[in-house]
Amino acid sequence: MTKYPMMHVQALADYNSEKATGEWIETDHGAEAIQEEIDEILKNSKEPNAEEFIVTEYDNMPDFGEHPDIELLAEVMEIVEDHGSPFLAWFDNCMDRDMDDADEMRSEFEERYRGEYSDAGEYGEEMAEGMFSDYPKDSEIWMYIDYKSIAHDFDLSGGVFVQVGQYEPRFYGIYVFDYTY
Repeated sequence: MTKYPMMHVQALADYNSEKATGEWIETDHGAEAIQEEIDEILKNSKEPNAEEFIVTEYDNMPDFGEHPDIELLAEVMEIVEDHGSPFLAWFDNCMDRDMDDADEMRSEFEERYRGEYSDAGEYGEEMAEGMFSDYPKDSEIWMYIDYKSIAHDFDLSGGVFVQVGQYEPRFYGIYVFDYTY
């Protein structure tokens, strides 16, 4: 994985004629700059009059498909800049694929994201503290609470747990998203 979010862009005419060309371009510097780099790739195509491009791979960023809307891509990359890996996890695992408005994506993510936890049991414990906050911590009720079962019920009712290791260079932890209502 690269340090910066990037996508591999080729002139569609080169791609269709099986001429291995294209370049990796960084996608964290705005729609205008991205479009300028794409235009340069099209200009340098091995096929005459190349007008369309194709994205063949993404790295360290959401997958927008072969023919992305560059304006939307740039707006979403601003959200990635603000929220990092949790947003990437939400984008890949939870986002409605018909969503095509960056402001709507940001709002939905911010509404659904509950945080990062070491495991489901830790999130279950936080949920229990909210549910049983009227009971003092030294009350016997706390001895009988199964935090992992609370988290399991949350999972069955629409909660989403995503392993952090898919998005960060470590193998522990989860991101939690709430879709229970």
